[in-house]
Amino acid sequence: MRKELSVYEREERDEAYKVVHALSNYVNKMGHSTKFLVEAMGQEHRTLQQSITNVMLRWLVHLSELDDNYYDLRNSASVKIAKEIVAAVPDIKYGVPLI
Repeated sequence: MRKELSVYEREERDEAYKVVHALSNYVNKMGHSTKFLVEAMGQEHRTLQQSITNVMLRWLVHLSELDDNYYDLRNSASVKIAKEIVAAVPDIKYGVPLI
């Protein structure tokens, strides 16, 4: 049985889904460029850059742990490179420190 989420956890989950939806909409446009997104992230506060990096690293770890039957040709390259990165940098599972 799942533990019921607190009000804070539900709000955080809902906000996370909105962020993922916005990012998905951004990358789903034909011919989108990562140039402006990366430039914008590079202009964020240094601590926020570290937090963004943590999210990206956690995503790579998540992909690397997917079972073989949970992905297909549409995301297999992402899973493959995530597995290679995690294997090459085992400490990636711990993320980066926030200072």
